[in-house]
Amino acid sequence: LNTLRDVPMEDKIDPATKTVDYNYYIHHYFDNVDFNDLALIKSPILLPRVFKFLDNIYQEPDSINHAIDIVLKKASINEESFKILSSEIINKYAKSNIMGQEGIYVYMIDNYYLNGKTPWVEQETLDKMKERADAMRPTLIGKTAPDITVYDMNNYPMNFYKAIDSNDYTILVFWNSECSHCKKEIPELLETWKDSLKQQYNVGVFSISKKKKKEHVDSFIVEHHLNGNFINAYDPTGR
Repeated sequence: LNTLRDVPMEDKIDPATKTVDYNYYIHHYFDNVDFNDLALIKSPILLPRVFKFLDNIYQEPDSINHAIDIVLKKASINEESFKILSSEIINKYAKSNIMGQEGIYVYMIDNYYLNGKTPWVEQETLDKMKERADAMRPTLIGKTAPDITVYDMNNYPMNFYKAIDSNDYTILVFWNSECSHCKKEIPELLETWKDSLKQQYNVGVFSISKKKKKEHVDSFIVEHHLNGNFINAYDPTGR
């Protein structure tokens, strides 16, 4: 296990300028690890090192998915090794609180759990995993946002794509008038938008309240000066 050194990638590798070093890291990190050795696989030694390896990769789904493929290809030498590591890895990303990493969960469902590579998982469980992945799939980072219809402050239906047609870029923000984070972040977003985003980049903000009662929406918009700045809407149906 001498090759499994705890060297942070940000200190060791700059992927933009050290591609050779980066590729060496991901392809040779496990050179001296025997994935056929179940005693090692089940020990408290290997799994933390696997997670360290994944955490040191550039933290974007595409890069992590590639690293997972490398680990599981090595683990496929032994069915039990593959079972243990694939289960532990998907659990790691199913519980991740890092924005965008739901794409890793969806990738593993599509490429490992729904194509016969995990025969130990019961069909009922697979169906639930697929249902969860399908719910995540349309809103993964990089996907085109689904079109939606909400209501403006005069209670007229408002179509998302029609409303943002004149923007080069659009920030879609959901908020709740009782949310402490929203009370802090929405004014900061408004300030940033006024200072730079609006004029320099023709960015619009499509602002949707999750509150169903219009009076709560109106008071928040007035208090935080959103009228005439953001495109404001709310969703009385709770869809």
